[in-house]
Amino acid sequence: MAEKTIKCPKCGHENILPCDECIRCGSSFALFSETRSVLEEMKQEKEEIEEIEDLLPLEEDQEEDSVFCPKCGHENPFLSEECTKCGIIFAKYYEIQARTHEDEEEREEALRKKEEAEQRAEALRKQREEEEKAEALRKQKEAEQRAEALRKQKEKEEKAKALRKQKEEEERAEALKKQKEEKEKAEALKKQKEEEEKAEALKKQKEEEEKAEALRKQKEGEEREDRQKIEQNILKALKPKPKIKDLLKKYEGQAIGINYDNPTDIKGASLARVNDDHFSILIADDQLMYSFPLTSIISIIEGVDGVSTGISKNDTTFSVVIKVYHIA
Repeated sequence: MAEKTIKCPKCGHENILPCDECIRCGSSFALFSETRSVLEEMKQEKEEIEEIEDLLPLEEDQEEDSVFCPKCGHENPFLSEECTKCGIIFAKYYEIQARTHEDEEEREEALRKKEEAEQRAEALRKQREEEEKAEALRKQKEAEQRAEALRKQKEKEEKAKALRKQKEEEERAEALKKQKEEKEKAEALKKQKEEEEKAEALKKQKEEEEKAEALRKQKEGEEREDRQKIEQNILKALKPKPKIKDLLKKYEGQAIGINYDNPTDIKGASLARVNDDHFSILIADDQLMYSFPLTSIISIIEGVDGVSTGISKNDTTFSVVIKVYHIA
């Protein structure tokens, strides 16, 4: 789309609309517009004057049937358009005379109006500058007001955001607290349940152990009865002979070795007494007196140089070692 332009009346430069003055010579288009209006008004007034002059009557002393030449004074017939003597055309002559007189007045009026137009243009320019300054101040004030409003709005939003964040933190803290409480309750219930299960398991285990212990004791009682029967049969079969008493009697009061509770363990003891049906010993380790029936003796071990246990380098040598029947 072509841009609209206006031609400067002074220098002829084409200016792109909208504009108030020529960008080349600086002439105000408003001033030329007012001058053009003044010239058009002057032209219209001139035409009106000419029409009035055409209607005016000739001089009083002029005869109706003749007209005098304004240049040479020659009398010409009425309604003649030109002088028959000098040849001037009356209409053009009067027009030139009127134009010459009117041109001076028009120039003065045009200069006056031009000066007024310039004054009005200067006043408009100053007014426009003042309005622009006022508009700039108004816009600056509006901008400051908007900035202040934005600042207050931002502060308000930041406060609201801080309050919302604080509320969210409090809600999260409350939720975590409740969650922790629920977790603690669940953990307590779990522990309580585990304790109950453990107690129940221990109860069952204890019952099982008690049952097992009762069975074990029952079994041990039965085995003990069986062993007692066996021992009685053995004791009956191994009725002591007088020579066992005589064999032990010579070691009475001496240190001997005794094997009675552990088949592989020989302990040191002192042979305290030898009677007809039993013998008594004093165990060196625990200082307790033990008595065994002569029928419980399995074997008596003697040696020329005594009897060694042979367990370690620091083994002990006894004058005699007595092995008795082990009762479990």
